[in-house]
Amino acid sequence: MRHKTDAGAKALSEREAREFMRRTGWLSRTPEEFSSRLLQNCKLLSFPADQLVYDIDDPPGGVYGLAAGRVGVWIAPQERGPYLGHLMRPGQWFGVVSGAMRQSRAIGLRTVRPSQILLLPMVNLDALVNKDTKAWRYFTGLAEMNSSIAMAAVDDLLIRNPARRCAAVLLRLAGLRNPVDKTPAVGDVDVTQEELAHLSNLSRSSVGTALRSFQRSGLVDLSYQGIFIRDATSLKAFVAEDDSG
Repeated sequence: MRHKTDAGAKALSEREAREFMRRTGWLSRTPEEFSSRLLQNCKLLSFPADQLVYDIDDPPGGVYGLAAGRVGVWIAPQERGPYLGHLMRPGQWFGVVSGAMRQSRAIGLRTVRPSQILLLPMVNLDALVNKDTKAWRYFTGLAEMNSSIAMAAVDDLLIRNPARRCAAVLLRLAGLRNPVDKTPAVGDVDVTQEELAHLSNLSRSSVGTALRSFQRSGLVDLSYQGIFIRDATSLKAFVAEDDSG
């Protein structure tokens, strides 16, 4: 994976990080009283690029919210892995099932670029739900939202046409394909062509052919830094065409 430095990017203050998360994604759908109480119990952490946040099978911990940067999700649910399964974008939260159910971490998280992450420690999670019994309803909504991302990934891999499958995965990684997840989309996708091939269950040559076709059509830009989606509307229209294999 290519790790970006985000040179010149200004770090968020704790107040700015909390305000961004309050009005973005899952937390923006919850009552203000709940979101305010949750954010007051969070602390802001900073990570360099390529830094482990937590690993598969780590003990239960708190809930994390990505305020800035990018985080890769690593999975190993069966015999193989770990391997990259998805990219988290600013505004997304993760880790609620492990913290709530006292289960070991099912996924691993590693930063792709310098990142700022809000952490709700497990002890604060417990205090929050003990004080407000409705809090579980809101956390269940977060778990359902994250489950929808996993279902979207499965749906992408069922697309028979290789180029359309590649485009669908690109759109999902950029936040442009899941209708439930309303966190801000990004234009740049921090994956190599080899990683995109693995994520799409395609050969590297098939992905290279598809990407060059997208580039000629003005849909994407390709560079050493990664892949930039220029025309998401046309790329989504391409994915929506009849999947004839």
